[in-house]
Amino acid sequence: MLRIADPYIAWGYPSMKTIRELVYKRGYAKTEGQRHPITNNTIIEEKLGTDFF
Repeated sequence: MLRIADPYIAWGYPSMKTIRELVYKRGYAKTEGQRHPITNNTIIEEKLGTDFF
């Protein structure tokens, strides 16, 4: 079964670059009742504040 699923599975730990690409590609933030794509950290900082990180 692993040989069948092997081409569709990613093995190992993701890098910071991979995570950043996925968040920017698929991530959305809900601000003011609307859904906005995450394009940079300013959207997150406005919502959570700069002291969160």
